[in-house]
Amino acid sequence: MDPVSVAFGMTFNEETALYKYSQGMKDERNSPGYMERREWDDLASAVNKIPSMGQLGKVATVFRGDRKTDFTDFLRGRIGQPCYILHGATRTAAGVEHLASAAFTVNSHALRAPAIVRIICVSARYIQYWGMHGASLDGGEVLIPSGTFTYYDGEAPHKEKFGFDDEGPIMKDIFTLVEVERDDVKDELPVFDDFKGNLVRPAIRKITHHVPRGKLKVD
Repeated sequence: MDPVSVAFGMTFNEETALYKYSQGMKDERNSPGYMERREWDDLASAVNKIPSMGQLGKVATVFRGDRKTDFTDFLRGRIGQPCYILHGATRTAAGVEHLASAAFTVNSHALRAPAIVRIICVSARYIQYWGMHGASLDGGEVLIPSGTFTYYDGEAPHKEKFGFDDEGPIMKDIFTLVEVERDDVKDELPVFDDFKGNLVRPAIRKITHHVPRGKLKVD
């Protein structure tokens, strides 16, 4: 096993799950890289053993680009209507809580996405170290654990430079989410999942005052 995995107290199965997750055949059932349900559980366990950005004294700004537009389409529909996002609220096809993948830098996955979500957070765990692809593909990958709350302030996406091609700078629509502590989640705003924007919890009380972004707590 890798000495870093050992230092973090990972088991062999947890380390293997990190390696398998980083390759592109994890969802292909007839592939040797296919991840079984127990391996997804091992992945979640491994991620929890990696220090978070907050535990390292850092606030991370990472970018998520999804080839499917369900979530960014949802955010477009929420422009002008602030809300919270509960990451991992919807289970994946494997039956496990979703771990949101994001990256520190421009990468080929995000460049294929029509729109990008910037996430400012302390809960992210850096997994590129165990990646079987380089940073040019995965962009310094992190995983955001299930149960993480972020706040969307309802702002329209900003058109920003995100990488370059032969014709010059690539412009992308970028939304922004900011992590908040669970105790800072206000009843006045609804909570949605980070998959398709499905409602997790409706607003409980009518808004009577401005709802702040909330403060990032760095352990």
